[in-house]
Amino acid sequence: MQNIKISIIILTHNAPYYVIKTLNSLSKTKNIDYETIVVDNKSRFITKLILFLFFNLKHIINRLLYVDENTLFSKGNNIGVKNISNESTHILLLNSDVRINNPIWLEKLLSIHEFGATSFGVTTSNRADGFCFLLDKELYLEFQLDEFYEHWWSLTKLQSEILKRGYKVKAVKSFPEYITHFAKKSGKIKQKIRTASPETVSNWFKDLEVEIIEKI
Repeated sequence: MQNIKISIIILTHNAPYYVIKTLNSLSKTKNIDYETIVVDNKSRFITKLILFLFFNLKHIINRLLYVDENTLFSKGNNIGVKNISNESTHILLLNSDVRINNPIWLEKLLSIHEFGATSFGVTTSNRADGFCFLLDKELYLEFQLDEFYEHWWSLTKLQSEILKRGYKVKAVKSFPEYITHFAKKSGKIKQKIRTASPETVSNWFKDLEVEIIEKI
């Protein structure tokens, strides 16, 4: 796909076994121009060493940022996006506990993407999951992830902002041939995270809906 470049943002916090699996499988991606930016949220030494080797020896990571705190999901991704290349057209938020199963996974995701956001994964509330979340760069730069909230809530708010502007948010429900998400393997969180009440989330969306795609 011409004139498309994806900036893939990966946050890490320990879980070295899954970090290795994610980066090794990601490196097999074909047909799409992409860069990988890793933000390490104060992992222990072993994970930092693995990242150093992937950056300096394997050259699978394009930019590696070590931060001295666990910035969590929202702030960490916002930090990562500040370090993308000027040529990027899209941003993809990718968890560090996934395995890419097919080298054309990103090409397939882009094939159904319209201006807005597209993901592999659907939450129980019929929103787009956040472990593999693609959106146009200008939308991320306009809205960012709200750092008051965390994880599902910040990403859900971002989806509502995109929908309010009249753009698409799509989520693929079945995708085992393309990517596996191991879920909750990317490091335990000790600090309390800020959440939004069901009423708040409902007010964000009102009559807006994410388009659910069964399979591609």
